[in-house]
Amino acid sequence: MPTMKTLSPLPPLSALTFNIKVGVDSHPKDLARDLLAIERQRGPLDLISLQEVGRCWQMGAPIHQARYLASALRQQSAHFAPALTDSLGGNFGVALTARAPLMEPTQWLLPRDLDEQRTLLRCQVTPEGWPKSVTVFITHLSVKQAEREAQASVIAQKVKEHTGPVIVLGDLNDHPDSLSLTTLKKAGLTDHWPERHGDALGYSFSVKDPNRRIDYLLTRGLRCTALELLTWVKSSDHFPLWGRFELEEE
Repeated sequence: MPTMKTLSPLPPLSALTFNIKVGVDSHPKDLARDLLAIERQRGPLDLISLQEVGRCWQMGAPIHQARYLASALRQQSAHFAPALTDSLGGNFGVALTARAPLMEPTQWLLPRDLDEQRTLLRCQVTPEGWPKSVTVFITHLSVKQAEREAQASVIAQKVKEHTGPVIVLGDLNDHPDSLSLTTLKKAGLTDHWPERHGDALGYSFSVKDPNRRIDYLLTRGLRCTALELLTWVKSSDHFPLWGRFELEEE
């Protein structure tokens, strides 16, 4: 009788979202130190979503911060999506760094009225050993409610346009029961915090006075096996949110 081969399980996908405040509260080397410490505790970070990240920006260290952090972690890829440009040509926006190649990077400027310009970055990434790619969205939504809700509607539509697994990472500047989050959930995304932590508050902002949960890892087509707010990391005004995910069986 022939021996049946057992398929090896796919390696998990480890993701982190972190509003770094352009390193104003600490130098990028301190952020790199904390990210490396996270890897020592949790294993390699496959995806890192960064918000309030600079590229020779007027505030913070005048370097390409995303590339600096990706290099410190020996990651293969970094893609920066600018939202603002200062008088000297420096930029401020969001970024994604990854251990695997970032494919088909695309950026959209989100609806804006009174607040500063916000942006949405999308990349395709195929985690090592996975049979399919994951569509990754990175954003940092407005502090103005009406703008934030309009921006969430755009993101929801972009999510619906893609088949296969999706992960949305970022600072959404809104509470879990808000219209913004409801709009994203109606697009098929799951907020895994309640399933992992029940009624625990999970406040991610601010480090000095935690009072709201506004940082998220939302997914579709992925199963969350771990989700943790890393409250020992204090190199920014937000705590980073880390999670581990597996591909759902079809």
